Amino acid sequence: MRVVRRDNYTCQICGRHLLDDEVEFDHIIPFSKGGSSEEHNIRLTCFKCNRKKSDQVKL
Repeated sequence: MRVVRRDNYTCQICGRHLLDDEVEFDHIIPFSKGGSSEEHNIRLTCFKCNRKKSDQVKL
């Protein structure tokens, strides 16, 4: 819940406000590329942005 509060129910990619059932958690550095599941590597995203990003890393 700390990530939800920190990111204020807002997709961190497109800026869209999210309802409870729309919240998705995204690994900033994908788990498949060695990223952790710690709070500093997690952000809120909407379904569309999370699927579009997949396991890419944007520098």
